[in-house]
Amino acid sequence: MSTMTCRDCHLGNYGAHPDRLFRCDECGHQLDIDTAYFHPEEAVVVDESGILHAYLTPAACLAWMEEIADFPTGDWVRAQEALRAYRRAVGELRDALNAGLPYLTPDSITTDVD
Repeated sequence: MSTMTCRDCHLGNYGAHPDRLFRCDECGHQLDIDTAYFHPEEAVVVDESGILHAYLTPAACLAWMEEIADFPTGDWVRAQEALRAYRRAVGELRDALNAGLPYLTPDSITTDVD
């Protein structure tokens, strides 16, 4: 996924500002990271130039790839769709790892429930 595009104009990127808000460089829409919702399988990262990025976590990419692994056989169209989805999942995984997110498998993640 990488660079987060503005949720209002869908053109600009969100850049960090000293007031702890992110502003679209195209329309000025503000995003407050403390109140914004991000999917639990996404990691939000700010790069060295202050641009906001969102990536699927490596664990989410691997889970997605595993779901696709048993792609349909015998149906050429469905097999091609599954292959495209698998390639997209691999690309998302590569992007997340290049961004420095830790390589965690879905089995290595534990959640503490009281």
